[in-house]
Amino acid sequence: LGIAFIIPKIVTNLAVQRALYYTGDIHEDAKIARPLIGSEQTFDLAVTVWLRTEEHEDDLNYADEEMSEHPRFNPIPPAIPLYSDTVFRGLRLSDKNTYATVNFTVPTAYFRKRILTIHDLRGSVVLLPTSPSPLDEIIDFSTSIPGFIEPFPVRSWPFPLGSPHVGKKTLADKAVESFGASVPLLEFHNIREKCEEAKDGYYEEDDGSISSTTEFKSPLTHHPYIVTRTQIRIVDETALFDKRAYLKKHRLLKHVSCNQQEMLFPSIHDCDRSYVNVGHVEIAITLNRADNEQGFYDVVYPPYISFSRSVGPKDLLPIPVHRQVCSTTEDTMHAAADDLESVDVSWKLSFSGQSYPKFAFLEEMEKLNHQTRFDMQASDHHLTLAHDTVELTGKPSWKNNPSGSISVD
Repeated sequence: LGIAFIIPKIVTNLAVQRALYYTGDIHEDAKIARPLIGSEQTFDLAVTVWLRTEEHEDDLNYADEEMSEHPRFNPIPPAIPLYSDTVFRGLRLSDKNTYATVNFTVPTAYFRKRILTIHDLRGSVVLLPTSPSPLDEIIDFSTSIPGFIEPFPVRSWPFPLGSPHVGKKTLADKAVESFGASVPLLEFHNIREKCEEAKDGYYEEDDGSISSTTEFKSPLTHHPYIVTRTQIRIVDETALFDKRAYLKKHRLLKHVSCNQQEMLFPSIHDCDRSYVNVGHVEIAITLNRADNEQGFYDVVYPPYISFSRSVGPKDLLPIPVHRQVCSTTEDTMHAAADDLESVDVSWKLSFSGQSYPKFAFLEEMEKLNHQTRFDMQASDHHLTLAHDTVELTGKPSWKNNPSGSISVD
């Protein structure tokens, strides 16, 4: 039933995208929007891990001049980078099943808070074209996200993390970050009870569904787990677009994005970045021309970056903190005896470029499959079965990780 619903949706959106394709004379540059990343253009991927903090934004090292450019109705909570560096190098859009492991340490104190969200630990990816590239000629870019909405930061600055200060970001730096992507690295699942007797609080009835927050949730049914495996996906699209049609669709998206017409104070969480919604028209980049005697500029579209959100129970690492309130202080201290101040994480990453039909199909299928939580207290046999079911969705398996994979600390 789910597939029967998805296929017509994908076919419709494929037709919409094809309506942007340019069919005229390929030498008429003024009528064409070209890809920023062509089939032979190489690029690197910068990866950052963010942890929410209670510190004030002005005290954070990553804060930069863009933070105060526009008033924000719903500013995002401050976060600190735990890791930020280039992880993949010399990639092409057509590359598949390229692997790396990012190692970092997560302090656990924050996760004793009663209310957590899946974005409190977050990963982000920024694509960095290898020079020379069309980005070298950038003179402007336009994003569909309204200026009053604060986006998630996607790269530490200075970059890499720990680098000496190099001044303000260039226009090219801001452009590549505008089409960077973020993914939550937390999920909430059940955990074994340690209290002899707990203080009862008001909790919503647990229906077993995925939740993005622990608010009104029992700490036993919604304990934070770190996601330790993620697939980075990029749509392998290098077609020429009709510039007029492309810019028209970009302006339309810019006018209606993030529910700005329906909500008084939208936030970044209201922005639907699914490929079928924004595709390649989310960002438009304007380039200078060496022969700009006719008074027009080149327009290029960036690649679309996203992530697989399908993880199995074997991909989840419980954060070693006790969050339940026991009936006595002594019982609470005993239950928290095994708490750790930090946890070491090995985040397994893979990269694959995918055609639009395959990408859109997997994106929609994962929306259907990612609906219920795992029973993390089940037997190892049942956890293995649940994990193997996730593997069957087509996500690359690290059991067959090639020996050429890299590890990054």
